[in-house]
Amino acid sequence: MKKITLSLILSFLSLILFAQPVTLVKKWHATVQSADGSPAAEDRARQMNTLDIIKKTGDHIYTGMVEYNQGGKLITTPCTITTNGKEISIATTEQNWSGTILKSNDEVMNLRMGSLDYFFKKVLVPVQRPQQAAKFKAEQFYGNWLETARFKTKEMSAIPIGTKDTFYLRLSKENAMLLPGTANAPMNGSMDITKGDNLNIATSDFKVVSLTGELMVLDDYENTSHTFTRTMAPFAFENKSTFCAGCKVDLSESALVRTWFVNSIAPMSASKKEDAISTLEITAKNADNSYSGFVEYGNWTEKAFKKSACTLTFTGNDLSITGGIYTWTGRVYLCTGDSLIFGREKEIMYYFKKQVAATTPAVDPGNNMIDLRPESVKHNWSGFNPEAAPGFIKPEMGILRELNLRESAGNMKYKGTVLFDRLNKRQRQDCTIEFSGDAKTSPRIKIITEGYSWDIELFKADGKELIMGRKTDGIRYSFKRMD
Repeated sequence: MKKITLSLILSFLSLILFAQPVTLVKKWHATVQSADGSPAAEDRARQMNTLDIIKKTGDHIYTGMVEYNQGGKLITTPCTITTNGKEISIATTEQNWSGTILKSNDEVMNLRMGSLDYFFKKVLVPVQRPQQAAKFKAEQFYGNWLETARFKTKEMSAIPIGTKDTFYLRLSKENAMLLPGTANAPMNGSMDITKGDNLNIATSDFKVVSLTGELMVLDDYENTSHTFTRTMAPFAFENKSTFCAGCKVDLSESALVRTWFVNSIAPMSASKKEDAISTLEITAKNADNSYSGFVEYGNWTEKAFKKSACTLTFTGNDLSITGGIYTWTGRVYLCTGDSLIFGREKEIMYYFKKQVAATTPAVDPGNNMIDLRPESVKHNWSGFNPEAAPGFIKPEMGILRELNLRESAGNMKYKGTVLFDRLNKRQRQDCTIEFSGDAKTSPRIKIITEGYSWDIELFKADGKELIMGRKTDGIRYSFKRMD
């Protein structure tokens, strides 16, 4: 009887200890806590985040990928996992973790590694469903397109167009160019089609209304539809082989030494890279004909900008900018002292404008009424005549267009919506609007959305007009009541 009982116990333990071959092969994500209240710095310095056990390669031996932190960096590298009863080791070419399996089943795996307890959970793999076929294919748009008609979308009334503001498109697999009239510089980038028949060309979005052979109608999401006709010839003002052909390139010291801010990037997705340039300050010419200065760069969306000293080296019209850990190379396609276009055709293009000193708005708060009662401010407001000193408005900055103060939410606080332009797109979002102060105590207005906010001075509020801005930046908004 004792032998039978012992046999049953050993069989049960065997099921517990050696269940790993059934449960280990999957992707695991870890949460970590100290095993004893005082985790070793060594363990924390190489803490695992994800363990993807891909395949069993031998008795109690597996291969996979491990993701871990090292020196503030996230490392993902192949690894070998070996088990021996409750013991487990995870080895890469650089690191080795070893410890004990506390628990293991099809959903969780708990390990003790040194001074840390790892609580791994199975990563759920989403079910792959067939994607709905796109209504249009990219190759249908390839070619040269000339705008031949323009209408107000809702009213369907014709809008006159002339040579200076006629749109021209050149679309191919390698490059997408948008020329919004000869008074503007062409915008180069990529072309893609997203859900809802949205056609992105360089940095602009259009809704595809129709596409039939030689005729294409695009809506620009701003109550204007553009009719394009396919053309075999390049636009009259465009050289078909060179970007910005004939543009003035003045690389003299007097044209270069100044502060430049980036007005736009093509493609716009490049603004999310860690080395996206936002400002370039050229301070002096060096003895070897290079230039010194400072470059500001970082992810525009996160506003995580860094500023580094830099050196600019010209070889003809080719330019190399070295600053911090990055080097930017490309060609100067235009430089007039007021505007500068720099980049690599078909890859990335920076559009710079000269930054000038701020001007103070022509509004003196002391000479205007500040009435913050609900009956004075609780209305729909439409913006007009926005003013700003060049250099302070960048694509990542939200430009106010409309305010709707819908309902009260406390003392001088309201809920509503705001219409604004940001990152080359117009968007309407729910917001809270809060007023503070009075005519004697620097009145302000704070507008907060889920992803962006404004906190600016209030210059006038008389029930008919709102004027707000920042005197230091020369930015001013004027709003009139719509209701």
